[in-house]
Amino acid sequence: MFEKVLQQMRHSVRAGKVIITAHAYGEMNEDDLFVSDIENCILTGAIMTRQWDDDFGEWKYVIHGDSLVGEEMAVAAKLDYNRSVVIITAFRL
Repeated sequence: MFEKVLQQMRHSVRAGKVIITAHAYGEMNEDDLFVSDIENCILTGAIMTRQWDDDFGEWKYVIHGDSLVGEEMAVAAKLDYNRSVVIITAFRL
């Protein structure tokens, strides 16, 4: 359903245009996840939901996929004005 958004996110990851928020780094640390896990989740996963973010007035997407070691995880992300993918949070499922 959100294939165009996912393709743009994948393009941004491949181009190294990834911004990780401080909140996401904290959540990644708690779940022992790395940037490479986040990238793999986006590159191989699927968008499960789209959510409206009232605080920022924009859409964010929840992607379910796998870490590099094959464990299920999720990433909440959005595209910013210059098409970088912004990682809002990430966690194991």
